[in-house]
Amino acid sequence: MRAITGLVLGLMLAAPTLGQQQSETPWQDVVTAQIEALRLGDGAAALALAGKPFQDTYSDPGKFFSDIVAAGYAPIVQSVSHSFGVFRQIGPDHVAQEVRFFGADDVLFEAVYDMVEEPGRGWTVHGVVLRRAATIGA
Repeated sequence: MRAITGLVLGLMLAAPTLGQQQSETPWQDVVTAQIEALRLGDGAAALALAGKPFQDTYSDPGKFFSDIVAAGYAPIVQSVSHSFGVFRQIGPDHVAQEVRFFGADDVLFEAVYDMVEEPGRGWTVHGVVLRRAATIGA
């Protein structure tokens, strides 16, 4: 009986996390699309998914792409796969989304994407914080 009670309590405690991963996350499509554009070197597509502050700053998609790489985001461009971690709803139109990147050199990076739902545009990328993941043997 104690084992069953423990199992039920464990499942109840895990439920918010499980539910969060199964809920609708439309901003993840935008994150994936921008990552794929960056991997292809398509600055125009990547910039189109960026938020208004980036749109206002960059008229040249090539400059946007080169600045992304120069600013230390090459691990995203060079990544071979990515996966989503947890997200935090900051407001009704604002989300922080964790993303993990696996590189061709077997190095793992972690990022937090700042996503904002802009009127008339939908979800856009407003910023990314990237760091090399602390792993065993790293």
